[in-house]
Amino acid sequence: MKRRGYRFGVAWIADNDEPADLDPCSVAGYISTLLLADLFGVEPERVARDVIRRRADYREGPAFELTTVDGDLVPVHLADFLADNPEIDPAPIRALKLGESLTEGGGAAPTWSIRRVRR
Repeated sequence: MKRRGYRFGVAWIADNDEPADLDPCSVAGYISTLLLADLFGVEPERVARDVIRRRADYREGPAFELTTVDGDLVPVHLADFLADNPEIDPAPIRALKLGESLTEGGGAAPTWSIRRVRR
């Protein structure tokens, strides 16, 4: 079984542990934040910043639009897309500028594309 990483822990805290809280001092004191910080050898304040950044990103709406193999346009958050598709290298997607797209697949693999619609 594959172990989940730091980003998964940040996402879990952001989505499940007092999701409306944007106070860095408060978030840094969560037991879940302290556990994640301890597991990955970082300061709780760093985890809190990452949790708050994810919460803020989700309030603004998805930054990407996915064109599925069926041609449907689906707004997506990059973290969710990567969690559902761990085999995909995130670097080229993160490097997209506003309005740019990345298309993958073809041949035996289904074709999909992802476009940045927000910073």
